Amino acid sequence: MTGCAVFAPATRKKEWRWPSFIGVAVAAMVLMFGLQGCGGGSGGGGFFPPPVAGGGGGSGGDGSGGGNPVAPVDPATPVDMTNLYVSPTGNDQNPGTQAKPFATLKQAVSKATSDAQAGAGGLAPAGRTIFLDEGTHYLASTIVLGPELSGAPGKPFTITAVPGKKAVVSGARNLGVLAWTGPDGSGRWTAATDGTDFDDLYVNGERQIRARFPNFQPRDLSSTTKHFFNGSAAATAQARVARWHNPKGGYAHVMLNAEWGDIHYRINGKNADNTLNLSEGTGNNRMEQGPNWSVSFVENIFEELDAPQEWFHDVAAKKLYFIPKAGFDPTGAKVEVSGGADQGLVEQLIVLKGSEATPIHDVAIKGLTLTQTGNTFMKTTEPLLRSDWKVFRGGAIYIEGGKDLEIAGNDMYSMGGNAVFVSGYNRGVAVRGNEISDIGASAILFVGSPDAVRSPGFQYADRTSYADMDKTPGPKTNAYPSQSIAENNLIHDIGTREKQATGVEISMSSHITVRSNSIYGTPRAGINIGDGTWGGHVLEFNDVFDTVLETGDHGAFNSWGRDRYWGQLPPGNSGNANADLAAHPEMPYLDAMDPTTIRNNRFRGFAGSWDIDLDDGSSNYVIENNVLLQGGLKNREGFKRINRNNILVNNTFHAHVWFAKSLDHFEKNIVMGAYQPIGIGTGNNGELVDNNLLPTTAALKAAQALGWDANSKVSGDPMFADALNGDFTVAASSPALAVGFQNFAMDKFGVQDPRLKPRALKPIFDPANIQVVVLETPSDFLGAKVKSVETEGERSAAGLPSVAGVLVQSVLAGSDAANSGVLANDVFLQATVAGQVKDIVDSNDLNAALGAEAANGKLHVKVRRNNVMTEFDLLFPSLAVHNDDWTGIAYTSSWGRSTGRNPASGDFNFDVHYTQANGDAMSVTFNGTGIRVLAPVDTAAVQFSSALDGATAQAMTIPAVAVYKGQRTIYSVSGLPAGSHTLVLKKVSGAYFQIDRVDLTQ
Repeated sequence: MTGCAVFAPATRKKEWRWPSFIGVAVAAMVLMFGLQGCGGGSGGGGFFPPPVAGGGGGSGGDGSGGGNPVAPVDPATPVDMTNLYVSPTGNDQNPGTQAKPFATLKQAVSKATSDAQAGAGGLAPAGRTIFLDEGTHYLASTIVLGPELSGAPGKPFTITAVPGKKAVVSGARNLGVLAWTGPDGSGRWTAATDGTDFDDLYVNGERQIRARFPNFQPRDLSSTTKHFFNGSAAATAQARVARWHNPKGGYAHVMLNAEWGDIHYRINGKNADNTLNLSEGTGNNRMEQGPNWSVSFVENIFEELDAPQEWFHDVAAKKLYFIPKAGFDPTGAKVEVSGGADQGLVEQLIVLKGSEATPIHDVAIKGLTLTQTGNTFMKTTEPLLRSDWKVFRGGAIYIEGGKDLEIAGNDMYSMGGNAVFVSGYNRGVAVRGNEISDIGASAILFVGSPDAVRSPGFQYADRTSYADMDKTPGPKTNAYPSQSIAENNLIHDIGTREKQATGVEISMSSHITVRSNSIYGTPRAGINIGDGTWGGHVLEFNDVFDTVLETGDHGAFNSWGRDRYWGQLPPGNSGNANADLAAHPEMPYLDAMDPTTIRNNRFRGFAGSWDIDLDDGSSNYVIENNVLLQGGLKNREGFKRINRNNILVNNTFHAHVWFAKSLDHFEKNIVMGAYQPIGIGTGNNGELVDNNLLPTTAALKAAQALGWDANSKVSGDPMFADALNGDFTVAASSPALAVGFQNFAMDKFGVQDPRLKPRALKPIFDPANIQVVVLETPSDFLGAKVKSVETEGERSAAGLPSVAGVLVQSVLAGSDAANSGVLANDVFLQATVAGQVKDIVDSNDLNAALGAEAANGKLHVKVRRNNVMTEFDLLFPSLAVHNDDWTGIAYTSSWGRSTGRNPASGDFNFDVHYTQANGDAMSVTFNGTGIRVLAPVDTAAVQFSSALDGATAQAMTIPAVAVYKGQRTIYSVSGLPAGSHTLVLKKVSGAYFQIDRVDLTQ
């Protein structure tokens, strides 16, 4: 040997995923390895550079470093007696040395285990490393590490890549080069297989698409329309199913009616009527909502093989069909497959498993590329308490019964399920510095055992009475993760198979830190906390955006708190606690023992979603110093949420159905729209809402009417430094500082790891604008105050599948509505008209249905009540409905009448009276206790005045809408003293003032 060269790794191209070897110290280590590989250190030989530790000297081998630095070393002399080596070109009959490595990781782990179990005669795992060389290490089965492989503090047992090498650990099977024939007239190629089933096909390392309908399309973030995984009502239509010869073995994926996630079904076959025979659905814990088959897709159906990159495997015929990209010849391509029902299914690559009594500890999995695990969506059957989610308790890396473990610097991609699952008893687990992308489910999960939970519930409707409740605070056992961290990870484009998926999931855990992660491209939440058990979490310096891309009514951050206290709600939950909860205010903290802190993060949901969504029962939170870029901040019923010093860009605060004495705070925040409270009054308005910066005087007055914001300020301009580039620092002269707001750092969000930070994307920053939301004025409906459902907040508060329906705000005692059983917070969704069920999209539809059935004296309706559909008859003996040509209406001046109008307009009896002249009036003198006047809404607003019984005229407006629609209530009053009354409506300005119908309560 006459010369030596030291090579550094090639510059990372975008498509490459290099292991994590970062910083000056590691660079020095790589350099040292290279020099040792040339000789002089601990010798040479073989293709593995030796480790830093354990090297001998130079040619004398005495550690002195003397001798010829390039002198050859006898290859028979072991260079590294401590560590183990694996190469795809090795042999499991080898001793596992640098010169003679093993072929499989399984053999190296077996060797390390037997050495550890040998006691004094073997090598202890503390400080020992298994090095994986360049190439793909295919696993025939899951690698399991037990407590016997535990290291020691500062000396972990480690599995890692050789420095500077890309070691890929794969759950796939390498089929090599197949004997393809084709293409046929449809562009399909075929190849013979051994008939072993599989879930995924990779051609030259690129994952292909199982034959499906509708055809796959990637997420388009430039659109504000959610893709719902390219679903279509035609996917399972009988006419389409009739085309399928044998769909058995296919899958149907469908969105839940409420858009809270998806459901997965295995297709067992088809019935004689061309409907599908399906398995029991998986993946969702709110199955009472039912599937929405109009948003569904099917896959693994031969007849749907019709697009580039689609494939179908006929297991019985042992034949693979494939349509490659245009111009690509698969002959000679490398083919890999993963997953499958028969054999070769590797759902989990590496399992670290111990117990509380005998934990596995001080182990590190570092610097690897982990990929190609099987799909798990049909195994997502375990409910996470009463949250909306079900999970598969497993992951590419699965940890149970561990202490002081580290998963660091890995790249994880092209997986069928979860990436890292920390399950049950675990303490001191760190998941840091990893890039996790293109995976089927969630990235990192910390999930305890339900056996640790006192009085657990597993369905939304589960309730435990106070008398039967375990009243001991805290967990019952230690079988839960605690004192663990997810830090400096880059997580993106996940949930490709399961839509109940998130960047970081926390459930039945305590004191979990989620810090400095960049999370984006998720179908639902970026970070999700499934319950209040047991709090103490810290979420800080994360950058979470482009979330809730394929679902609805959720947030970039989402939580639930359906803990044991949450069962103490009355029917038709209106945010009021029952007597037990009122008498025992400690109940929310039996599970949510310690406050969860969300601070110094940047959040952005997708169109129509929240940025921070504290949903059902979420309690004991401190939310401060966060930038919320689009969706605002929601606090649904719960206790002790301290919201302070946050910036709500282009949105506002959404307080929903709070409890009395909830101890909630909202202070020193900047909002850019009027608050949107729902179910809030002076009796349940929290402990402190004050010292905030609101955008308009009207917004401040509305807040003060609820007893809020006595000391708050108004400003249309918070004076941000550079909103379009994400700097929301306010100027020294900003009025925000006068209410106590304090600036905080704008450059610390997201991953800071120098390996990953250059790869991370950033969110979009919209121009900062004051948000003005004009909502429909509530009107009378048979003695109930109602309005159309118009906002995501109203939808969320009522648990609706979409922004549609008519919300009941209150019900007058003794009215027709009350006597028919209508309750406050009901939402009208359907009505039966002339024997046909009609959807109620807005109050116009409800009015039209009532008018159509007026002669019958009853209207059959379906309402949403406490997340359950209820149906009954509305009876209205007190109601009299009159057309616009009723003789009891007096029109003055230049009114005209339009008849025979288009039925699609929705006008009552297809006619209206109208005028364009300002000052024209209509009047009605009637005997009764209430009156409603109905008119169309049109594309231009109209202003008019109303005067009842000679009182001072009140200014009113019929708002402009995008599309003309008949029978909107433009004036209503109820609860009048019985007797004669006179109402006068007079046109003030605008285009056409129209009258369609008058309803009287007698």
